[in-house]
Amino acid sequence: MSLKTYENIKSINMRIKSTLGADLELSRSFYIKGELSNMSYSGKNIFFTLKDETGEIPCAVWNYASFGIKRDFKNGQAVLVRGSIDVWPNKGAYKLIATGISLDGEGKLAEEFERLKAKLEAEGLFDEIHKKPLPAFPKTVGIVTSKDGEAINDIVNMAYSKNPYIKFIVYPAKVQGIGAPESIVQGIKLLDDMNLDVIIVGRGGGSMEDRWAFNEEIVVRAIFAATTPIISAVGHEQNFHLSDFVADVRAKTPTAAGDMIAINYEEIVSQLYDTKQRLYRQLSNKIDNIRLQVEGFKARIEGASPQRRLENQYKQLELHYSNIKNAIITKYNRYNSYLDNSQIRIRAASPDKILEKRTKEFQVLRDNLTRRITDKYNLSFQEYKLLLSKLHALSPTAKLTHGFGYISHNDNALDSVKDVVKGDMVKLRISDGIIDAVVDNVTEDKITDN
Repeated sequence: MSLKTYENIKSINMRIKSTLGADLELSRSFYIKGELSNMSYSGKNIFFTLKDETGEIPCAVWNYASFGIKRDFKNGQAVLVRGSIDVWPNKGAYKLIATGISLDGEGKLAEEFERLKAKLEAEGLFDEIHKKPLPAFPKTVGIVTSKDGEAINDIVNMAYSKNPYIKFIVYPAKVQGIGAPESIVQGIKLLDDMNLDVIIVGRGGGSMEDRWAFNEEIVVRAIFAATTPIISAVGHEQNFHLSDFVADVRAKTPTAAGDMIAINYEEIVSQLYDTKQRLYRQLSNKIDNIRLQVEGFKARIEGASPQRRLENQYKQLELHYSNIKNAIITKYNRYNSYLDNSQIRIRAASPDKILEKRTKEFQVLRDNLTRRITDKYNLSFQEYKLLLSKLHALSPTAKLTHGFGYISHNDNALDSVKDVVKGDMVKLRISDGIIDAVVDNVTEDKITDN
């Protein structure tokens, strides 16, 4: 008997699971009719068997999908179940994992839902190309919902918790029963003509019949025709409506819609603080650049003036530098205080405008600082020129212009009467020429400081 390769049971079941997963008709949600039996509950999980004249199938509703599903179903009731097939490899069992259960009457609505969805989808009403983006900072928001429902409170309370300055305009529409679709359409058209930033269309939870107005074709087409971005916020997360597919954005709940349209006020304040810090760093960099310029001026002055004078001038420059720096810091502190006070008054003003204003103020400070340093340099240069002229006045060459001369004998400086005798030739150098002379007489007469 030859050796063979054997597979374990779990691997076979895993192959079955993979095969079913590749079947798109079974792996994605579909609807199935039948009669309930063996109903049981375990926490939030629901277990039952769905059967008809052709057979039966085990079903389960896990806790994540059980929210919104009624828990008063009874054995023997005819229902429409939405779900998909899953396989348990360890036990070799499969179940229908349900995400929605409705009585057979609601099943007819579900069939109408799928029929109308297919029609509108074929017309392209749900295509992404038609979706309008929500504005980054909505200021005025319209709401089409019942004035008595919880949806309006959920939207407004959530939005105000993030941004208390947003403005709401509410159209009190009828959201269920006869006349509800027409009322919703009228609200959409009226708010769309008001040039608002966003419109929220929705309501709270309820049965499929209660929420059916948001599946009506006239409501879907009204949302599609609107020029204002629209958020659909109907029911709970597991509820889907045709308004969700045609709207520019779907919110899982009315509360989620309020969260979408409200910017976080604290985040804006934080961004302004970051802007303040960036301005401070820019000013610090400018001060460092000015300090380098001052050091450059110092080096140039040291190369052109006496050392002591330069030291005094440098101390004065240091003093002016300190005064200028203190003036900038004082100006910055006043600006910083103004910016801090402005943060509590921010409503819908753009942070870019504030930054632009502060940038202009900084440019004025920079121009003033540059002008003051230039004036100080010119003054120091004039003082240097004055010192240079005084130094020139003390040089021997300059003395020749005041009646003094330079006497030489045999091309050597004559500094004693003992170096010549009567009849010797000497040269007398004065400011504008040389005089040749003959010594006529020599007399010693020593000059003393006394």
